[in-house]
Amino acid sequence: MRWSALWSAETVAELFDVWVEEEGIGFLLTLAHSGGIDPSVMITVADLAADLAQARHEEKPLATALVVGDPERVRAAVSPAEIRLLRLAPVREMRHTITSLASLVDGRVLAYLVDPHGVLTDIIKVSGLEPVPNAGLLGEQFCRYLRLTEVTGAVAFCLPAGGRRVKVLAAGTIVGAFEQGDWRVETLPDLDEIATHLVHDEGYDPELLERILNCAFRMSAQNLGAIFMIGDADAILLRSDPLPIVGDITVATAHVADLTDDELINFARQDGATIIDVRGEFRGCMIMLRPQPNTPAEIELGRGTRHATAAKMSAETHALAITVSQDGPITVYDGGRKVLRL
Repeated sequence: MRWSALWSAETVAELFDVWVEEEGIGFLLTLAHSGGIDPSVMITVADLAADLAQARHEEKPLATALVVGDPERVRAAVSPAEIRLLRLAPVREMRHTITSLASLVDGRVLAYLVDPHGVLTDIIKVSGLEPVPNAGLLGEQFCRYLRLTEVTGAVAFCLPAGGRRVKVLAAGTIVGAFEQGDWRVETLPDLDEIATHLVHDEGYDPELLERILNCAFRMSAQNLGAIFMIGDADAILLRSDPLPIVGDITVATAHVADLTDDELINFARQDGATIIDVRGEFRGCMIMLRPQPNTPAEIELGRGTRHATAAKMSAETHALAITVSQDGPITVYDGGRKVLRL
């Protein structure tokens, strides 16, 4: 007798529920039921996306996007791609093809389309989609998929450049993510409300904020870590170690508007923090922040030294800290309090 014959339907259902909870994929099954997608297909695509996020091809992390939904509705919303599939097959059988084409179908211009039954039907062109408004801080790539899911009812699994993570988008918003080996529910923050607080209540320049956050998104996509400190530069520098090679060079003050994004990113990618005052003046890079160890700040468990140091310095100097983790997430601290995580 097979052991499975001894299990009641209730026992099997209970075991399945426990597994779903432990894996953190309950939200995916909810999406499947509401979108008319076979639940097993949703799990298969999620597993594939997670595997691809942790894989490498030709020594490089993979970037792509898998869109699951009604092919007719999706095709009506996008342009046909010049690259065509020669055969239709279950997506689970097409991993080698998806991996081999990673540099071409990288999610920025082209993406894969999977129907509700798990068949990989098309390579689609998403570059012509109009991004959703008021979500620019998320980056153009995510904004295009927000639009696609909004108008087609599809679910998009986006693997940004740099690998290691997956964002799940549905109904024009972010609904979940895969990071550090785990799936979790994630919601799109109210960017308008946060921007209003930082600009009108705290007095930060909106153009400066958008500029630095755009640089942070570029760095996040490349898995480059960084700390940007915006605020009372003198107070921050007094609580920090100077540039380690100060005997040989000095940093000339320059307005951020006179620096290119590539220059800012090059400064920020070095060890230490990049300091910018409230007027947008670049005041230094490679600065080792030295806040007091007992300074209270809102730091998530497992965030690491970079986040802890930036959050504490933000609290001590009432400054804004924008941190970029090497595994992708961006966190913004205002006065030691976490106000945004993307």
